[in-house]
Amino acid sequence: MRKSQFNSRVSVAALALAVLSVQPVLAQDAAPAAEEETVFGDEIVVTASAGNKSKIESSVSVTDVSAELIAAQAPRSDAEIFKLIPGIRAESTAGPGGNSNITVRGLPLASGGSKYVQIQEDGVAVVEFGDIAFGNNDYWTKYDWTVDTIQAIRGGSSSTLASQAPGAVINYVSKTGEKAGGRIGLTTGLGYDEKRLDFNYGAPITDTLRFNVGGFYRNGKGPRDIPYKAMDGYQIKANITKTFDDDRGYIRLSMKRLNDRSPTYTASPFEVTVKGNTITGYKPLANFDSRKDTNFSLSNLTFPVVNSDGSIKTGSNREGIHVKSNSFGVQFHYEISDNITIDNKFAKTNNSGVFSAPFFGDLTTAGAITTGASAYKVTTSNGQTFTAATARYANGPSAGALVPAGTIIDRNPNLYTDMNDMGRVGNDLALTGTFDAGGGKVTARAGYYYSSQDINMDWHWNNTVRAGVANQARVDLFAADGTKLTDNGLTGYNNQWGACCARNYDLNYTDNAPYLSLNFANDQLDLDASIRHDMVDASGEFRGSAAGPIAIDIDGNGVLSVAERNSFRASVNPTQIVNYKLGYTSWSGGANYRITPDLSVFIRASQGYRANADRVVSGDYGNILRADGSISPGSRPAVLNKVTQQELGLKTRGDLAGGKFGVNVTAFRSQALEFNYDLTKAAGQQISFQGYKTWGLEFESLFSTGGFNLNANAVYTHSRIAKDLIGGNAGNTPRATPTLAWTVSPSYDFGIAAVGLTMVGQTKTNVNDDNKLKQRGQNIFSAFVRVEPVEGLEVSANVNNLFNSWDQAGRLDQGVVGDLAGTGALFGVPFAATNRVGLGRTFSASVSYKF
Repeated sequence: MRKSQFNSRVSVAALALAVLSVQPVLAQDAAPAAEEETVFGDEIVVTASAGNKSKIESSVSVTDVSAELIAAQAPRSDAEIFKLIPGIRAESTAGPGGNSNITVRGLPLASGGSKYVQIQEDGVAVVEFGDIAFGNNDYWTKYDWTVDTIQAIRGGSSSTLASQAPGAVINYVSKTGEKAGGRIGLTTGLGYDEKRLDFNYGAPITDTLRFNVGGFYRNGKGPRDIPYKAMDGYQIKANITKTFDDDRGYIRLSMKRLNDRSPTYTASPFEVTVKGNTITGYKPLANFDSRKDTNFSLSNLTFPVVNSDGSIKTGSNREGIHVKSNSFGVQFHYEISDNITIDNKFAKTNNSGVFSAPFFGDLTTAGAITTGASAYKVTTSNGQTFTAATARYANGPSAGALVPAGTIIDRNPNLYTDMNDMGRVGNDLALTGTFDAGGGKVTARAGYYYSSQDINMDWHWNNTVRAGVANQARVDLFAADGTKLTDNGLTGYNNQWGACCARNYDLNYTDNAPYLSLNFANDQLDLDASIRHDMVDASGEFRGSAAGPIAIDIDGNGVLSVAERNSFRASVNPTQIVNYKLGYTSWSGGANYRITPDLSVFIRASQGYRANADRVVSGDYGNILRADGSISPGSRPAVLNKVTQQELGLKTRGDLAGGKFGVNVTAFRSQALEFNYDLTKAAGQQISFQGYKTWGLEFESLFSTGGFNLNANAVYTHSRIAKDLIGGNAGNTPRATPTLAWTVSPSYDFGIAAVGLTMVGQTKTNVNDDNKLKQRGQNIFSAFVRVEPVEGLEVSANVNNLFNSWDQAGRLDQGVVGDLAGTGALFGVPFAATNRVGLGRTFSASVSYKF
């Protein structure tokens, strides 16, 4: 077996290890053209780029995520891969279904999703906006063996050669069948129920025709304790490429069918130890371990929901994040002459699905919810007011019994959202000309981008009373006179936070964007500049909750319960028309100077924008839009957020200690004005309107000698809230932003076997923007081992979170519950908090055959 050199091709060892997990991210074949080794820095930049420049020639920061790194980290979701990209901050605790929070280089992460980061497949966005509420871009993209590499560009031309992505573009680049070969493999969880089948095959059909096809199927409960099969789904991807005579170009047809149901893990309770102003330790509660337990329960599985048209249906938490994505694409590349090339990328994607999950966070006790000033109260549609005096289990093994006074009670929603239509049509047409001038070569590209993104969603969020333990039962509340205030634990229908969340969105965002880039290059110097003008046309209607509460006979028995008289539904008439146009110009310019063939320096400045979409239409935070749907005077900064960036970098490679090394170092600064809000906070806590200033240093390195490989990345970030128009936190560090984050991944290939380790870590962070409380830093270790007993057959095993550490890298979504001193007395533990927590230690094993 040939050992891996310091290069971007996938070694046999890494291929063996790439099937270590039940997640698609652990499975990746060798690159189609693996026979030719690529020296570090010579990889071609194909993401948000105007030409075929290598990394060492380009004035941008680009990383290719290799199978070696993926295998060593043993990630359990796509978002965990992004931690391998310097500068990317991924709060990946949501699990395999998606719903992760992703940002880059200190840019704000005021709410969920990946606002400033776009995820693409073969250079085309799957959804236009990365932070669509309950439709984030990581729902629709699953990494499997059809992917050749993941390439990520931070800053730079992501502002001008992509729309809505001033922070970064993460691009899944597909295999296209240049070389005949395939792979099939089976992976299983060890100690948990999950099975996954992966396959991929590609080959030339003729000298001018080739194809690739692959995908996965997975089934089981997943790596956490869920009392039913929570995962069931598949993906099939295929492409066929026809090259033209004399290799002047090609046309490629591609398709994808994704139908995947996977859980998303929401906030859950745990115990914290606080010393001074820092959380120094985390422990599970007596009946709930957030590293393995979940909020899912057979006793809280199904529930009635009221649709926006007034009809009733049954929702189910079994859905988790259930996405269906069917796409068709055409890529065309043709060299009209030696100097003129035309390129076109077209994709039509039909996206739909369901988001369903129980949330934790509004914690109290059975005694508190039924006595004193904090007792549950409800005023119904006929004006009657009731106060809870008794709590009994509504279902489960203790159904009907009184709930002991000290039992933790969770009163939070079942979030059930229908993503009726999240489809997108996109096209990117460009004409490129190259000619000699001034002792070098000038390349000019003129392009036109078109995108049409639909956002059609129904929200149905029921408030539910549940016991705060694993496999929790629902709890019914009763007034002193015996009146039942809840229906099987539901305090009402579509009633979470009152009139908040019975909603219907029917929106469309069309973007037309002409762009131009110019590049001059000679043997040492590379200069480039680009400009883009986006013209966004927003249209549609938003229907919020009708005046309420109203009475709805949910069960149709002719008798209205208290909960049925505490119902809400979306208004029949629009509560907000959306009808505005938004134009803005982005620019980027940079220079790269090659001091030697193995050493270059670059400088770049950029200005880009991110247009807010569905998050500014509901009126939860002021009159950003007028009644006719136009933008209110002075509200443009809320609808359109500006990001400016400056970069200074060095790229080098060479020989060291008998091996090969490569290092990229980038100093960066950024300024951003951010408007956002958090839907899962109570009214008055949702809005954020802040200016950010950040500077830092990004370090990426690789070293290889013999069978030994080492990847080490780190990013230093100094980020401050420069101004805060609402929260009063100017001068503070943004929450959950570490000063230093790192990834270290050594591995050794013995030939017949290989082993590897990955450490992902960070320094302590602030819990909230007020900087009153910090949480400790952490390191999460993962490891793998693989054996190839005979050629082509590979057996492997891995462990994620080797030491069963408490993975609490993200923000505390719900904060620490109540006043810290009071919390300790209330729950009988030092302090209690709720948040999304990463997986504890999990093992998996796989077997695969390459042919």
